[in-house]
Amino acid sequence: MTATERTHTPDVITVDDDGRKTTTIKVKRCCNGCGQYLGDVTDAEMERAIAGAPQDDVRAECDHCQPLVALEAAGCKTWRVTERSISRVDFELDRLDVYAKGYWDWDETRRKTVVVGLRVGTGETRVVARFGDWLVRHPEATPAHHHRKEPTMTSRLFTPEQLEELDVPYTTLHDEQVDSRRWTATRRCVFRAEDGKTYRVTYQQPLTEQQECDLWFGEEQVKAFEVEQQPVTVMQWKRVAAPAAVETGE
Repeated sequence: MTATERTHTPDVITVDDDGRKTTTIKVKRCCNGCGQYLGDVTDAEMERAIAGAPQDDVRAECDHCQPLVALEAAGCKTWRVTERSISRVDFELDRLDVYAKGYWDWDETRRKTVVVGLRVGTGETRVVARFGDWLVRHPEATPAHHHRKEPTMTSRLFTPEQLEELDVPYTTLHDEQVDSRRWTATRRCVFRAEDGKTYRVTYQQPLTEQQECDLWFGEEQVKAFEVEQQPVTVMQWKRVAAPAAVETGE
């Protein structure tokens, strides 16, 4: 089946005489690669689901995953990197003698640095596959390549040498500690680059004079997000003042 052959039945909402709404839906089939909706489920797919049988691979119907199917047919090996699959992908890459390790980045929601994907390969061939990205290993290639997603934030890559020329992180517009480990502290700073724009980067510093660590976590290219000053409303818990005493006349 192709994407054009699968039907797309919209939800139907009816209202009875008493004003009660009833919504009639058609069960949808999702891509088993990325999870996006493809259209109505078929009778055969519904029967397999009821029987608890595995579903067929329908990635060829998906605009996003179809190129991966073509790569696999050409002999490529593909992996989708997620929080659940990262250990398995790392293990399989290790068996292929491909260097890989967890890639850390700052998480605004959790307010700390967390693993957000895999860093694969070394040197100029190194790539970073974030959670949700696909890694593709071509038969004739040793390093892995990944199917990148479009970036959602304005960013720029700096080399450690470029940051050193800008005296970052020692001369900055703002600097704050965001996390602390046994031997190092993770910090964020905002600086102005030669293009006149302001950027934010995350770096680390040792907590003792004897401890050594790389400022940029060993990265050969440091991702900096473009930032700007904006007013922010902060909600805080404050003590409630006691109500004023009310005097009453005799």
